[in-house]
Amino acid sequence: MKKNRRGPGLDEVGEDGIIRYLRSRHAASGGRISLGIGDDTALFNPHPGKKILFTTDLMVEGVHFSRAWIPPEDLGYKLAAVNVSDIAAMGGKPTFALLSLALPRGLEFDFVRRLSRGLRRAERTFGLQLLGGDTTSSKGGVFACISLLGTLQARRPLTRSGACPGDGIYVTGHLGASVLGLEALELGKGYRDTPALRGAVRKHLRPSPPLSWALTVARRNLATAAMDVSDGLSVDLGRLCKASGVGAEIETAALPVLPGTRKAAEAVGRDAGEAALHGGEEYELLFTVRPRKELEVQRLARRERVRVSRVGTVLRQKKIFTVSRGGRRESLVTRGWEHFQ
Repeated sequence: MKKNRRGPGLDEVGEDGIIRYLRSRHAASGGRISLGIGDDTALFNPHPGKKILFTTDLMVEGVHFSRAWIPPEDLGYKLAAVNVSDIAAMGGKPTFALLSLALPRGLEFDFVRRLSRGLRRAERTFGLQLLGGDTTSSKGGVFACISLLGTLQARRPLTRSGACPGDGIYVTGHLGASVLGLEALELGKGYRDTPALRGAVRKHLRPSPPLSWALTVARRNLATAAMDVSDGLSVDLGRLCKASGVGAEIETAALPVLPGTRKAAEAVGRDAGEAALHGGEEYELLFTVRPRKELEVQRLARRERVRVSRVGTVLRQKKIFTVSRGGRRESLVTRGWEHFQ
């Protein structure tokens, strides 16, 4: 006999619904807390003049990765990088980390040794230091989590709220490769080792969040709103727009897609433009800029040799549209990564 459900399931509520619920029950309070649940990181002030960013990210075997295709070195590196991406998206510099691991009892110790090697590489790359954490056994695969502290490097943090109608919408780097790399990894060795897919695989396994550029944007007060692209541009832009109370128009022809990404898409039978719009795990910076500062952003990007692309415009109407190369305007249908769905 079926049990009666006591309300909606997680597949109906979704990740954003869970976060909204927790935020309503555990709202931040007190003079030392500047930002609580709902942005890329929390922000608190332990004492005047010091602003600390705090974030955490969990990677679960069977959801985020498979040991069949991710080397432990890449897992250790990526675990740090995805947390650094959150700190960077707020205009911060990573400092200290805690690592929590749940590991199957039969796993060889060499897995830990190799994961540590990748994590050490990330420490050197991003300037952070592991201070401690927790370990336990697992009956359901590998669970790895980093909690990361950072220091705010500007007068105010980059947040998801603050975008205004007329602002330009920008992204760093290039889009679409990571999800194609994931697909190649899941399809097997015959795909991930082909020349057309190697770059996409590397983008997925070794993300490179634009830490230095994000610090520049924050210090010069160039962005009205920002966040990292982790679940796909279509999903994350929607979150930024909702936090800012605005809408957006995306020019699909302006999405930064490399020729190599187009070749990777052909190799797995996917559309590169769709991958760029909806694919997740990019860990690039999505940010909005007032019209009067757009020229400065473009000039600085050239000087710092950072790829920055203007992909759209913030709208007053609280809807998101795409505009094709031929001028066709359509409502955006979100198809990025959604947990529980």
